[in-house]
Amino acid sequence: MGPGSKAGGPTYVAQLGRWVDGDGGAARAARALLGDAEIDLSAVGEADDAWAEAATAGRDDAGLPAEENRLRYVPVPSVTVRVAPGAARWDVLRVLNGAVGALGVADVRVSVAPEGGGGGGGGGAVHAAGGAPAGFLPWVVESDAAFADRVRAGEMERVRWIGPVGGGGAGRELWEASIAAGVTVLDAPVVAAPAVELLTLMREQAISRTRHRFGHLTE
Repeated sequence: MGPGSKAGGPTYVAQLGRWVDGDGGAARAARALLGDAEIDLSAVGEADDAWAEAATAGRDDAGLPAEENRLRYVPVPSVTVRVAPGAARWDVLRVLNGAVGALGVADVRVSVAPEGGGGGGGGGAVHAAGGAPAGFLPWVVESDAAFADRVRAGEMERVRWIGPVGGGGAGRELWEASIAAGVTVLDAPVVAAPAVELLTLMREQAISRTRHRFGHLTE
């Protein structure tokens, strides 16, 4: 259980706070007014791809010939995106494009609250700007109580909860269900920066390996 950052790792302290874009959230408020035809995620997608490529490859800052100490990030195997009422379409597409496009998360599911955001209605496919698919992901429309029941039953591993701009986080019912089932719920505001947003979809790992034997370096 947990958001995926290794205890003592470089992003461990950062995960204890709630991040917003550098303008204090003004850009997110403006993005919430955009319709599908106005949404352009190309720049965000390029930044996601570059960050994900470096993060999944990992790095070994020490560079010791006799020892490997590599930090890397691995996408979670599955995530359920919960779209609360009033959630902005941009936020929903930004999260889904990161999960399906940049990271290639194998199992991405979407749950929409009745009269929720993300285009509302449910039952359709998720599309990015310009008609390019972010993955043909069916909407499941369900109440907060029904969704909490599925969380409590252990039907999911991680939940990325998306709420309205300026609203609060996930409700008490969902938190209690997640605690009972050991399910991670991440409800921070959606941001453009991949080093913050994509961490909600990844696990941080530290790999240590000895490269010497009886004083001789190995390959």
